[in-house]
Amino acid sequence: QSFQDEFNYVLGEFFHEGQDWTKAVSFLDAVNARATDYAKAQYLKGFIEVQNELYKSAVESFQRAIIATEENGSAGEVKDLSFLALARIAYKIGDYDASIYYYRKIPQGSYKQATSFYESAWVYFLKGDYQRALGTFHTLDSPYFSHYFYPEVWILEATAYLNYCHFDRTSLALQRFEQEVLPLIAPLESFLSNTQKPEDFYSSLIAAVNDKQGALQYKLPEKLVPNVLANVEFYNLYRTIKQIESEQRRIDREGGPLANYGVELRDNLAKLHRDRVREIGLTIRLILGESLQELQKFRTKFVELGVDMADIAIDEADRRQRAIDEGTKPEEEKKAETGGSGSIVGSDTWRWDFESEYWSDEIGAYRSRIKDQCVREATE
Repeated sequence: QSFQDEFNYVLGEFFHEGQDWTKAVSFLDAVNARATDYAKAQYLKGFIEVQNELYKSAVESFQRAIIATEENGSAGEVKDLSFLALARIAYKIGDYDASIYYYRKIPQGSYKQATSFYESAWVYFLKGDYQRALGTFHTLDSPYFSHYFYPEVWILEATAYLNYCHFDRTSLALQRFEQEVLPLIAPLESFLSNTQKPEDFYSSLIAAVNDKQGALQYKLPEKLVPNVLANVEFYNLYRTIKQIESEQRRIDREGGPLANYGVELRDNLAKLHRDRVREIGLTIRLILGESLQELQKFRTKFVELGVDMADIAIDEADRRQRAIDEGTKPEEEKKAETGGSGSIVGSDTWRWDFESEYWSDEIGAYRSRIKDQCVREATE
């Protein structure tokens, strides 16, 4: 039975890769509920259902996958992936509260924790819950996630501050974007325009990872390396290349008795290696090209926010002056609190005054105390 379950799951994966959804689901459904592959089978089935927009069925499949990991203790990573999938489905249908509920199910220490924080920050932002959105941005800026790169966080933070008329903090967020993100655009443009061969993209990435870019004329910005490393297609190609290189070393070491066959085998491996290096180079080029488009889009948003901030500041000053002229004093409590980040940890009473300090056991619990200090007219 264990062999039959594994057989059915592998064929389910095979037909999924070939986009033969009907056959894939038929084999995945044949995996026994007590099998160690059952959680993976249900997750993959749910993934297929999402691709075909069968969201209700997908939710049921992901829930079965979660229950299976708890009942038989197998495929623990599937549990976190299933919670992420449920959160994304809820987000897609506009149920933001349910989406947040599932994102918060991702435990601390999970390799998907950064993803859950990043995506939940977007949900809070779109909900207009800027206090929790800003607290999550604060979390993503902590040293615990320094190996991730989310260039739009400063744009979102500046937008949140601007919507609450905190112009000083809007300026600070835009300054962080200007200092940490904008300088990456020109080097990336230069790297993409001057690197021609796919093999050079691969060698440049390896040099960046190993911190050996000194001899290269056009350097890949190191902050953009995680975008490539996180790509599944890149990972699979890289793993294949390392397997080929391992076989090549083994042939060089032990292939003497193989005579002519050994020579043929070396030639075949060399050709296979060249093909895969070319393929991974093209993949890297595509990933970096998409990163450049994103950065250029955020640069445009950065400029627009600067213009918007100036316009809104003028309008806000006019509203305040009208309120004074009419004898109506603006509400004092709408003024910004002074000092620190104005966020709280865990409860509504603990003030967190340090913009650059973080506690690992409070990751995910930060929430800003920022208040709306815009002067609202009666019709607003």
